[in-house]
Amino acid sequence: MFSLSAVLGETTVSIGVAAAAIDAIHELVETKTPNFTASRLRDQPLAQRAVGQAAARVNAS
Repeated sequence: MFSLSAVLGETTVSIGVAAAAIDAIHELVETKTPNFTASRLRDQPLAQRAVGQAAARVNAS
């Protein structure tokens, strides 16, 4: 069985990794244009929703 401090430590690292991934996504969507589309990823509602939901989950943790 794992101790509580080990579980909390792993949780903290996981949240940090998720936060870093969201930061990387924010940088990517500024310039990324998906194939066969004229608009950037940042201008697409589905992308905005997905990133927003992920950020909300990380911030709620």
